[in-house]
Amino acid sequence: LCHVPPGLTADPAPHGEAGYRIGCPDVLTVSFPGRPDWDCVATVDVDGTVPLGPAGRPRVEGLTPEAARLEVAKAAGLDPVGVV
Repeated sequence: LCHVPPGLTADPAPHGEAGYRIGCPDVLTVSFPGRPDWDCVATVDVDGTVPLGPAGRPRVEGLTPEAARLEVAKAAGLDPVGVV
């Protein structure tokens, strides 16, 4: 997965499939508004979580990129509008 504004998205969905679901070992690039020190690139672990340092380890396996963005924002305690 790549960082593609305005949200966390798959780049591209495999074989052009709509509704891509995140899973191990996808790589996520995450940016946090107002917290550039939290920005990171992380691999989804076998347990379905993604280690995001101070933002926690939200479970993202099986989620769409948009749902994962919302889950990451929730785990970080941030407004999801700027989390990408």
